[in-house]
Amino acid sequence: MSNNIKEGEFYINERKKQEKCLKKDLDVIEGFTVVSRQEQKKNPSKFFIPDGADPGQTIMCEPDKIRFVRINQTNNYLTIQEVQIFDKDGNNVALQGTYSDEYELTKGFCRKTTNEGVGVGTPGSQYKGNLTVNECEEKCDTGCSAYEIQNETSTEGINPGCWTYQDPTVKGDGNKNAICRVRQRNSGTPVATMSSYYKGTNPFMAINGITSDNQAWPNSACTQSATGGWWEVDLGRPIDVKKVVIYNRPDCCQERLSGAQLILIDREHKTVLTKTLNSNRRQEFIIKSDKKNCGGPVLEKNMDDFDELRELRLEYNRMLQSFDQSWKILIEDSDRYIKASNKNNNDFANSYVRDKSSGAVGYVTSRGVWKWISNPTQGDSIQGRGECPGNWRGYKDTTADTGQLYSISSAPEGEIIKMDGQELIKGSNMLDSQTCGYAGKNVYVTKPATPSNPQYEGCVTGNPGEYQSDLGNASVAQCRQRAADKGSNVYMFGKQDGSTGTAPCYVGGSAGGIVNDTTYCYSTGKDPRFGGEIPGYTTKHKARFGRTHHTYHPPVPTYSKYTTEGANISALNKTYHITDDLQARLVVHAKRGNKESPNNYQLLNNYDSAGNDITTATSGDINEIKNLCKNTNGCAGFVYNPSTGQYWLKNENMWPKGNRQKHSGLQLYIRGTDTNFGHHRCSSTVKFSSQNDMWGSLSGGEYRQGPNMTYSSTCGLGTISNRDKTYISEMRTKLEMQLQKIYKKIIDLSGENIELNKKLLKEHSLLEKRLAKYQDTYKQIGMERNLINRDSAMNEDAELNMLSRNKMYIMWSILAVGMAFAVTKFTK
Repeated sequence: MSNNIKEGEFYINERKKQEKCLKKDLDVIEGFTVVSRQEQKKNPSKFFIPDGADPGQTIMCEPDKIRFVRINQTNNYLTIQEVQIFDKDGNNVALQGTYSDEYELTKGFCRKTTNEGVGVGTPGSQYKGNLTVNECEEKCDTGCSAYEIQNETSTEGINPGCWTYQDPTVKGDGNKNAICRVRQRNSGTPVATMSSYYKGTNPFMAINGITSDNQAWPNSACTQSATGGWWEVDLGRPIDVKKVVIYNRPDCCQERLSGAQLILIDREHKTVLTKTLNSNRRQEFIIKSDKKNCGGPVLEKNMDDFDELRELRLEYNRMLQSFDQSWKILIEDSDRYIKASNKNNNDFANSYVRDKSSGAVGYVTSRGVWKWISNPTQGDSIQGRGECPGNWRGYKDTTADTGQLYSISSAPEGEIIKMDGQELIKGSNMLDSQTCGYAGKNVYVTKPATPSNPQYEGCVTGNPGEYQSDLGNASVAQCRQRAADKGSNVYMFGKQDGSTGTAPCYVGGSAGGIVNDTTYCYSTGKDPRFGGEIPGYTTKHKARFGRTHHTYHPPVPTYSKYTTEGANISALNKTYHITDDLQARLVVHAKRGNKESPNNYQLLNNYDSAGNDITTATSGDINEIKNLCKNTNGCAGFVYNPSTGQYWLKNENMWPKGNRQKHSGLQLYIRGTDTNFGHHRCSSTVKFSSQNDMWGSLSGGEYRQGPNMTYSSTCGLGTISNRDKTYISEMRTKLEMQLQKIYKKIIDLSGENIELNKKLLKEHSLLEKRLAKYQDTYKQIGMERNLINRDSAMNEDAELNMLSRNKMYIMWSILAVGMAFAVTKFTK
């Protein structure tokens, strides 16, 4: 027979037993207290009991914790020297934290806006030189808040400049020609922000620990105008705040703080407490958190976990937006670059264009780069030479389109500006005697500079220079050309070979000692003169004992010395990539003679390059010989005799690496080099050029010399896409790291529930797959083919935006599943 137990007694006995077990389990949870129903009944106003909960049950309560502290002011400057926030242990938890090694990538130059306009912040910026991204980051050491790579997203040919900053509030200003990498604070440490900045101030000044009465201005965080504003610190985590101390500006103007509102805010952005400030120098507020947020212990713990998961999701979405935007930037930059650099579509290509807003005139290269002509003399030196068009004063007037941030003359280098509906790229300034040709192409220099002003210097003795044995007895024209081929402005002749008008040729000598040229150097009464000799002679002298000695002095050879001006071969036998901005970059790995490499040739009539033969045969078909050379490893060109059909395939030691000789009737074919750029948007076509087009020539043009090209160097569109893809790669790495954090949190959250674990991990796996699909979609975009069509690019953008929205849906799904699980466990 069962015992009769009153229903009320059973309820009380079981409830007490449950409370005892529950208190034992929950006492170890940091930050929470277990409150008995007796205490709740005594002080009901101190507790928030969840709707529907039994008022008499034992519950778990968490005191109000503060995440944000905010100060608002209206109709006056907000000026604060220091804000101190103390926790229950008496620690000031508002002191600014140190920087981490993480960076947020923001587009543009590192800038901030103050009451005096846009600037670099205080204490300013430091130029570190032309560095790579990694080298620049190494320069961002103690106290550095950001670093900037200028021209990082510009067209090729402009060296990147590295700048570092110390103002903690600078960020990218949106300019497409630079990237500002903003250094992040260590996780969980305070971060201060404010609505605006007075010059020389920043929000972190109010949490730097300085409270001195004698601190000189700028000594406080200060808004930019008398209209007021706000200052706020995110403590990095919820804190049980017990005291807040405010220090007013020490040197003057303390009345400005009167009436400002001190607001304490919890992690849910709900206001917990509001206090009004006065004009006192030091103001202290004791914080009493009597009321408690209460709820079932399982719910509170799970809600805390899911809050963290929600923050991870929000951070992921922010990163995803940047990832999405970086792809869009790649598409937009590529589209704009193609429109500017396509010669067939650019009406301003290879012409002179004036910016009406400033009156500045520039030359537009065939690749759409506008280069400023700094003065009329420079314009006169350019026009009509080096493939530059004539009459620079016959420019076209242009105006920037509506909505452009700059006009072309005021834009930063590399910025793409729409002028009269046409995209132009801002380039570097023109040089005096600038060469205008070959923009975006490769050139192989096969001819020396052309010397000028040949002069007969006299009959000399001494060192005549290097004897040109392969010429034998040379004519004046042959010897002069050889001197030019060697880059020398000095050449000399020895004794004439009979009356042939030829003589041994010497180049680069130092002979001086002028003697009587009419006596000792052969002359027909007019130039050319040839060398000769001073006859030998015998001298005699008496020695001891009356003997006479005879000494014979042998003949001394004489040389006719000639000089020229402007000889130069500094670029000879070298291959250069000419950038869109007309900068010459040496292609260090270019080589002739690679089998199956490009089969283009330059013809030099009436020249030989003796020796250096691979093989010889005859053929009447010049194309057959070219193909034979192409398929012969090491063939750098050939010499052809059209009258006999004989040809000689030559190795790489032929001209212009070796010598050439004037030879009437022969044809010298020089094979172009193989640039071997791979898939970096660099042209594989090589044009032939002369030293006259490069630099150092008296009558030629001039290129600005840039850094060397290597196998990994990019050109044109490849440069833009490569820089943007670096940005994209960095963002993807951050996204993957965030996914790992989400994964870890899911494991922690669902460790006790197998079904939830399966659901959340399934969502995580889907998230990874969608991210991969997101990347693959962009990879399928054909840069040269699709981007030219604006509608195509817009359609692809629409698809990518849809994918981005799907990502947000997935993350909300994870949160929804988690919340459902929390409620389920609580109801159990």
